[in-house]
Amino acid sequence: MKNFIYDIYHDESKEEAYWHGFYSVPRINRNYLLSLLNFARTNTGYDYQVHYKKKNLLSNGYTEKEINDMLTFAGFSINDTLLEQILNSAEFIKQTIDFPFPSSVPYFKIISKQTYETPNKQLKITPQEYQHKHLERIGGHAKYEILDGTHFIYINNVDRITEITNDLLEHRLKTNN
Repeated sequence: MKNFIYDIYHDESKEEAYWHGFYSVPRINRNYLLSLLNFARTNTGYDYQVHYKKKNLLSNGYTEKEINDMLTFAGFSINDTLLEQILNSAEFIKQTIDFPFPSSVPYFKIISKQTYETPNKQLKITPQEYQHKHLERIGGHAKYEILDGTHFIYINNVDRITEITNDLLEHRLKTNN
């Protein structure tokens, strides 16, 4: 397997809610991604700097292992389809923000304990209120569980996440039969 050098970018915006993403981009694809982000930002009037700061990730509680794991596996998920979705994400949000979430679609949100407990200076409400408002928007069928860990909870909670997924699918099969 060829070793790639990756850059980590964090992108955020506020569009009726707080949206953010971390992008682990192989250095050889950096210019392509940045051109797509620049195009999207120009079209939406969003002019804050795109940047990479590993030091900030560490100071926000991400461990070296979490960052390295993200970098190791991120290359499998960066492709033209994902980049196209990133480019159009603001438009997709505008198109669907007022639609009710279908109750026929199962919904289970896994929230990291750190995210649930750590205040976000950019929000005027507590992290708990933010999470509950999001669940209310989805509807009464929305379920959630708070797991120990940081933003990368899926790395250290594989067994519990597998159990949650299996339970959700089993319940869905039982209610449909």
